[in-house]
Amino acid sequence: MDVGERIKHLRKEKGFTQQAFADKLGLKRQTIAAYEIGTISPSDRTILDICREFNVLEEWLRTGEGDMLIPRSRTDDISAFVGDILRGEPDFRQKFISVLARMTTDEWKILEKKITEISEEIKKADP
Repeated sequence: MDVGERIKHLRKEKGFTQQAFADKLGLKRQTIAAYEIGTISPSDRTILDICREFNVLEEWLRTGEGDMLIPRSRTDDISAFVGDILRGEPDFRQKFISVLARMTTDEWKILEKKITEISEEIKKADP
């Protein structure tokens, strides 16, 4: 797999169209298409931008060796999720996070208890 094929794999793995992927990088859709079919190669700057924007290991993108994504902590995942929600249009996720943010300590305990109960029910039904 060459760098263009890895870019295409990454784009599809992240669920982006060529246009959306290009928009995230400040490029044209045709440029992404050209990378993917191997007509042109991405510049070092573009490689670094892809790695930064999509949490990709540079070595994987350049050579195909190692893991594709930089391992992230739970805090990193939460920060990325909340950042994505705040940048987007108001949707269910924003409403849901807003409700969670207003929960009291007692409400969190109740929620934890109910989730544990659901988990136990699932384990009973599907051992």
